[in-house]
Amino acid sequence: MEPFGNAQLSDSPDDNVLGAKVAVLVVEDDAALLDMVGTALRFEGFKVETAGNGAEGLNCLRRTTPDLILLDLVLPWINGLEVLSTLRSTPATEDVPVIVMTGTATRPQDLNGLGPVDIVHKPFEIERLIALITNVLRRPRGRSRKVLLAQL
Repeated sequence: MEPFGNAQLSDSPDDNVLGAKVAVLVVEDDAALLDMVGTALRFEGFKVETAGNGAEGLNCLRRTTPDLILLDLVLPWINGLEVLSTLRSTPATEDVPVIVMTGTATRPQDLNGLGPVDIVHKPFEIERLIALITNVLRRPRGRSRKVLLAQL
């Protein structure tokens, strides 16, 4: 599998752009929203790959491993819950942070058993999404992240 991500974020408070090294996969079936989010993230310096449905998203993940995934839950062919389940059961992607983008009343406890995820409800302000992405990427990953969450 070819690396797509695994970037390190700068600790400098003066860095408001994370840099092109940070790779984000956006899986969203609403073409206008997919374009808006992809364009905004590229403008902020992210390396972005997009997929218009769950099957395309999984195909992207077979080729590359992003630093973060933005995932809609209501997707054609393979829904977001199935994509998330596959992510968590695959060693290469089990610890990749996921932000679920949803227009439903989804709560973190609704995704219990699918690992830690963050949720942003549609419609959202792109600035809020970018701030959430930055915060999520600064968290520890892997085993240390699981210990941190268990202590909360």
